[in-house]
Amino acid sequence: MSDWKTAAEWAAEGLDGVPATESGVIRTAKREDWNALGSTHARKRKGRGGGWEYHVSCLPEAARADWARRQRAALASATATREAAVVKERASETAEKVAAHRRRVMEARGAVMVELRRREILDGSARQAILNLLAEAQAGLLPTSLMEMLALSVEKGRGELRLPSRARLYAWRQAYQEGGVRALLPEARPQECKSGMPDWLPMLLRHYCKPAKPTLAQALDDLRKHLADPSAAPSYDQARRAIASLKGTDNYLAPFKRREGPIALKARMAFTRRTLDGIEPTEIYTSDGKLFEAEVAHPIHGRPFRPEITPILDVATRKCVGWSVGLVENSRGVADALRHACETHGIPALLYTDRGPGFRNDALDNATSGICGRLGITPVHSLPYVSQSRGVIERSHQSIWTNLAKALPSYCGDDMDREAGKARQKALVRDIREVGASRLLPTWDQFLAAVEATVAAYNDRPHRTLKVRDAESGRLRAASPNEKWAEFVASGFEAIAVTADEVDDLFRPYVRRKSARGEVQWNNNQYFHQALQPFDGMEVLVGIDIHDASRVWVRELVHHEGKPAQGALICVADYFANKQRYFPHSLTDKAKETRARGRMRRLDLKREEVEAEARGVYFIEAQALAPVAEFIEPARAPEAVAVIAPQPEAVSSGAPEPAHAFADDEEVCMAVAIMADHGTLNTMNPGWRITLEEKIHRPAGRRKLEMAGVDPWALLDLLRSAA
Repeated sequence: MSDWKTAAEWAAEGLDGVPATESGVIRTAKREDWNALGSTHARKRKGRGGGWEYHVSCLPEAARADWARRQRAALASATATREAAVVKERASETAEKVAAHRRRVMEARGAVMVELRRREILDGSARQAILNLLAEAQAGLLPTSLMEMLALSVEKGRGELRLPSRARLYAWRQAYQEGGVRALLPEARPQECKSGMPDWLPMLLRHYCKPAKPTLAQALDDLRKHLADPSAAPSYDQARRAIASLKGTDNYLAPFKRREGPIALKARMAFTRRTLDGIEPTEIYTSDGKLFEAEVAHPIHGRPFRPEITPILDVATRKCVGWSVGLVENSRGVADALRHACETHGIPALLYTDRGPGFRNDALDNATSGICGRLGITPVHSLPYVSQSRGVIERSHQSIWTNLAKALPSYCGDDMDREAGKARQKALVRDIREVGASRLLPTWDQFLAAVEATVAAYNDRPHRTLKVRDAESGRLRAASPNEKWAEFVASGFEAIAVTADEVDDLFRPYVRRKSARGEVQWNNNQYFHQALQPFDGMEVLVGIDIHDASRVWVRELVHHEGKPAQGALICVADYFANKQRYFPHSLTDKAKETRARGRMRRLDLKREEVEAEARGVYFIEAQALAPVAEFIEPARAPEAVAVIAPQPEAVSSGAPEPAHAFADDEEVCMAVAIMADHGTLNTMNPGWRITLEEKIHRPAGRRKLEMAGVDPWALLDLLRSAA
């Protein structure tokens, strides 16, 4: 509503004290000389034929007051109409997408509308109900709960009371009548809009989301370097709050993308939880290789190494049904673990593994020669970067193998104390260098025994995902894998077992080879049999025993329904069965034996010489020499130098003097023990210490000492203390 109007327009308004005709307004303007009041009161009208426009300040006081009332009413009506339209539009929003603070405001406004409806019935009109409600609120006469609802219904309060205006209550009442309580939803704040990001946040995330994982302070420094106006960069707290505000929005992963890889991001996303409903034992076996987190003695050279363990778990019962230990994860270790599982618990329907080379290879997956194809097992491989899908086997690594590794003195996991790990490694290296073995390093046989005991303990330990009803209490409780397996067996389950005569052939790897004149080749070895002559130039299947390369099993390669398959057994071909030696076998063997005896005889002589030097004289006491003149006199022979063995000092404690020779090692050890009891180890003959240390360094010597009832390690500690 403009405050500038012509005489005709002011007459049409019908204000108090203003003539109702155009001519009457013009006469009043001439009489009061409005044109002479200046440009603030009267001005020439632009366009439309000229004329004059008069400001509202030219009108009488009553007309000005009437005009002000009309302006306020029009403004309130426009505000109410606009708010009603906005509220009506927001009423279509679903409750699921409403922020918590907006929901609280909506509920508070709904409570106010319920109170207004009650007051309308008592006061007789909406106008009177609104006036009375606001008056009582300003006077502090309303209940505390209603005052809180009124204060909460206003997002931006005025003064301390924070009360809604009369126009706003009218708008809420209209929206409530048209759209219900959801129409009272307040307008979304700017940060709750679609992107939910300030203008500078995407650029900040480009510096923050890097694989090196820079800190937020570093990202802010980089952002300032790339901004034309560095002062426009946010503060640290603003950036921190902006990143935190992305939680609960569609961009919740924005602070982590490119800062973390696909595997880490999947751990932050929703997942599907699998159930065991309807799954019986042996339906699904799952397997995964695990690098052992402790060192053991290598079975061949005895030095420390970390073996690879391949366990197989039954998904339905969580039971460890098979395992294999090898130097690395490969198809042989997997085949051995699968053989163990099938022999002891039955053939599975599915074998669920990752896509590693140990599980995804021709020896397992090939439909003709693969182990899974011959046993009727369907191999299933998980998708890349989805290790969560194999959570059963991944979690068992912690329960079985990590706990076993931590129980050994050679544990070397990531959470091992750094200082203690260094001390253990130094002691291990020193023992191996000096003795060739260490008490800190379990032997291969000890490790295998520990693995077997740990698997048995795991299968007997209750598992929280397995439930069984207790026979005594009748309540469900956690059951062990063995108990769950027994429950299935009691209900009629029967595994598909492998007979003893089928084991060798079923688990024997087969490869395709071409027969040539009675021979087949594998691993650069030639195998011959007369029965292969009719198959000259034809492809056959060659079965291999990974532990015995002296022979192979040769089968026909047939086609069934267009697909290759195993045929009948042709023969068992032997290694170089058609070879002939240049000389008779007995002649060469006799020559080798003669040469070996000669070498052993020379080694024995050398050994006796070394041992004699170790036990012999260590000190030569020279006598006083005669003058040179006397020494060269022809009538006088030169004086011989006496060789005297060192004699131990007298000991006041009464300890027996050590002898120079003993009947056996047991007597030597007893003498050392007696000297240790009397504190006279420093008087021990050095030859004894060297001889005993050499004996401890050799495995045969350690066994000899153990047979004599002497602990070689305790003896070594005793000798080191005397050195």
